[in-house]
Amino acid sequence: MDYKIDFGVGNFGVNTLNGYGIKALIDLCGGEQAIIEQISNAQHNGLLDRRRADSCKNRIRNIQSFVYNGKYKRIKICGVGLIPVDFIEKRGCLPRTYISWRQMLTRCYNPSERVAKYYIGCDVYNEWLDYSVFKLWYDSQVGCDLQYELDKDLLGSGKLYSPENCCLLPHSLNSMIVNRTHKERELPTGVYKNGKKFITRVCTGTHDIKNTILGTYNTPEEAHDAYCRFRENHIRETAQSYYDKGELDERAYRKLMEFKVI
Repeated sequence: MDYKIDFGVGNFGVNTLNGYGIKALIDLCGGEQAIIEQISNAQHNGLLDRRRADSCKNRIRNIQSFVYNGKYKRIKICGVGLIPVDFIEKRGCLPRTYISWRQMLTRCYNPSERVAKYYIGCDVYNEWLDYSVFKLWYDSQVGCDLQYELDKDLLGSGKLYSPENCCLLPHSLNSMIVNRTHKERELPTGVYKNGKKFITRVCTGTHDIKNTILGTYNTPEEAHDAYCRFRENHIRETAQSYYDKGELDERAYRKLMEFKVI
């Protein structure tokens, strides 16, 4: 490292620098990783609290710098994202496309993101690191104008964001296909003990059906089977409703009609 940041001064070094100041600091310190290491050391030595340290690291990662072809500026969302110059200059209210793209990159490449532990081992299709390429795909999808959510699990293995593995889903359907398991529970999902019997309780997340008790059973296995059947039927009915209105991707529809709850 060629330059040491003095975190002991009142304004905590990098946290108050503007974009050009951070660029100069990157050069002085020998790169972004060198600065991040200094921030981590400052946190370890008690000069920065965790929240301030994370804020400093994100400022370093998100710094804008020009790419030599002139078409793009680089927004270093965890060091990977490319967006067009005119988008940076004209952005006001951020479009849904950009929000989905940025969230995708942040989940996969920002270890300080609170949900990062659920995305360990996940990656993004190389061409989608360019926002323009991702936007072309997104704008061609069913639901692009309906505030749908980007999903990588239904069509793929859940490890790669790519055109083959991803689709857009309404929030209601996207939340339904999450197979929730709780390691600390002895009973299967949706099953609760009631004396010597077992009841099945479901929460669909809709306004009309919440915490519905489906029935009482002799064994937890019977109760869980009832839970799975109910959720599968509910997913299919909801998927059919969206598909009939032309508001669901064909590939997603076929997967949802054979979706299995575990």
